[in-house]
Amino acid sequence: LVAGGALAPGCPVDGRPIGPLAADATLFKLLPDGAGGALLLRGNRQTPGQLGGIRSYCHRLHPDCLPVNGWPAGGVTLGSGASGIPAATMSGDGAAGAYVLFWEGIGPGLGLRAIHLLADGSVAPGWDAGGVILSEAATSDFFDIATTGSAIAVWTDTRHPEGNVAY
Repeated sequence: LVAGGALAPGCPVDGRPIGPLAADATLFKLLPDGAGGALLLRGNRQTPGQLGGIRSYCHRLHPDCLPVNGWPAGGVTLGSGASGIPAATMSGDGAAGAYVLFWEGIGPGLGLRAIHLLADGSVAPGWDAGGVILSEAATSDFFDIATTGSAIAVWTDTRHPEGNVAY
């Protein structure tokens, strides 16, 4: 939508699919990219109707919901495997890219990872393409990220004997 209340030029009524059509799609977060478009995190269950097997993707979109040049139509795939938790979050990096937190793994192999995606959809230099492992706690129930020139990630871990502990 534009400020006057109309659809963005090129955006059809009923919108357009973002990424491949799939059942069990989950939208995690949408935020402005600072360059007139938006960054979107979404997930898709690889086998609809089953628990686990969720892949997370990050998109950078023009106002008409078409991908920004350089970004894959299906979004940048986060990590190298599926997750049992349908959750991810992100914060803009101030240069049309994003710092992203996402889960990867199922059961005891579950871990919280971070990655920095640049405005062109590539992984920032020095960052592991599979994401940096922040926690191997399969019991975290809250996580978020903020940017201040760099990224600050926080999460809770329910494994501590005293209850939830923030990191």
